[in-house]
Amino acid sequence: HCVDLVSDGDRVDMLLGKPVDDSGRTGFFHRRSNDGGATWTEAVRVDPANSPAVAKHGRGHDARLAVNGDHLTAVWTLKAEGPLGSGPLSIAYSSDGGATWRQGESPSGDAPATGARFPAIVATDGEVHAVWIHAVGQERALRASASKDHGKTWTKPVVVDPVICACCWNTLRAGQDGKVYALYRNHNRSDMHLAVRNAEGDWQLKGAVGAFDW
Repeated sequence: HCVDLVSDGDRVDMLLGKPVDDSGRTGFFHRRSNDGGATWTEAVRVDPANSPAVAKHGRGHDARLAVNGDHLTAVWTLKAEGPLGSGPLSIAYSSDGGATWRQGESPSGDAPATGARFPAIVATDGEVHAVWIHAVGQERALRASASKDHGKTWTKPVVVDPVICACCWNTLRAGQDGKVYALYRNHNRSDMHLAVRNAEGDWQLKGAVGAFDW
């Protein structure tokens, strides 16, 4: 169904979503390679078997993984009452390289009418950052939150851009300057735009990254 890979030298971490029962319910599994993908650890279930149903995921709308050494954080969208059957974000985190996983609180809150779609996540030395499309009613905004404990708890979400595209994935990267960079598709014009979070925690909109003129 979906996959995310995070590499650091020869170490590669994989988050794989696949059916776990005859109904097609999606479950998420982690595997790690310490030799560039030649061999892999056994798959470990990331989400609890009794967790709420997962929203429809696939390539382009993948569950996402952030890695900082042996600290890993996974995020995906639950199935609920939001647009296209989407719901809040769900978080799992590991402090032992993926051997065991625990549930963290949701960065997006737990309102079932909230569609938190196309999440992106990245780890820095001190924090984990997440962005997503916040879809409620007619609203389609880019929101962000951060965690100082590898995904266990999250700050109150902030609105990065109040009006964006409703159906495109987002990308999040950490810079060596302490900044976090979010690439997303905006609305009117529907070009790829960049938002930057500085070391003080403030987001700034930098505009289109090219003259696409969509």
